[in-house]
Amino acid sequence: MAGDIENILASDPHVKIMPTKKRPLEEINYKFIKPDHREEAETKTIPLLKEFLETPYFADDFETHGERTEYLKKLEEIHGEELFRYYKLNNGLGFTKLAHTLMLLDRLVNQDYNGPHTEELTQIMKGVRDLTEYNRMLKTYQKYRTMPNEEKIKLVEDKKDIIAKALQILARKK
Repeated sequence: MAGDIENILASDPHVKIMPTKKRPLEEINYKFIKPDHREEAETKTIPLLKEFLETPYFADDFETHGERTEYLKKLEEIHGEELFRYYKLNNGLGFTKLAHTLMLLDRLVNQDYNGPHTEELTQIMKGVRDLTEYNRMLKTYQKYRTMPNEEKIKLVEDKKDIIAKALQILARKK
């Protein structure tokens, strides 16, 4: 079904599917994750972070979120609920998905990690405070809603680079 939905979106005159940058990653070293958090990190958190790094962008030509939502509802009526769900879950431009992913990373780094690279990870995490601290997140969201697609993609790519850097640090053996 996902292939059908991708074809529908790819042929839609309002939507352009844009790939994300490839980020090769090494295998995570779970020995520095606290033992009682290790299983969740291995089975949920890290896979979600890696999945987000590969998420493409569904850029559209709508000027407002309301227009986009109305159009997606029409597509949902024609093609079913699965299309709307796919669009929401697989669009790298979704602000909620971005913020949620960065909060997962924040928890992993600040609560689950217990290794020698804490200071370096703390430095990297400064680049995501705008989406992990509630008041800053609200301001960023207000700005994000009015950004053109190109600016949104740049912002998300910058955050994905931070996620990839953090994962590379988590992969270190020492």
